Amino acid sequence: MAGGIAHDFNNILTAILGYAEFSELSLSADDPLRSNLEEIHRAGTRAAELTRQLLAFARKQIIGPRVVNVNELILRMDKMLARLIGENIELVKQLNPELGLTKIDPGQFEQIIINLVLNARDAMLKAEGS
Repeated sequence: MAGGIAHDFNNILTAILGYAEFSELSLSADDPLRSNLEEIHRAGTRAAELTRQLLAFARKQIIGPRVVNVNELILRMDKMLARLIGENIELVKQLNPELGLTKIDPGQFEQIIINLVLNARDAMLKAEGS
């Protein structure tokens, strides 16, 4: 069942990503809407990666890690993470410029970072309300 839902969701994401790309192409480089469309495209790409993981899980496939730069993955997530935590919390990143390449599954890594950031946000909001 999860595989069927993930497959249908992937089809919807394909349309979203396609329209985002077409829209990006129709805007000039300095158009203020361009950065919003780029964020939509990045979020859609991350969602497609998560969907791929769901499909792999449903098929009992092993997810294949790739060699990536973790700093770049985190920087690509910057705007999305800032929106997730809200305006009242400052997102501080301490990247290591000497960090070498790492063999991981980028989608799983991004999901871990999202979970950590949301858990930290929830803990701060809970402590603030205490």
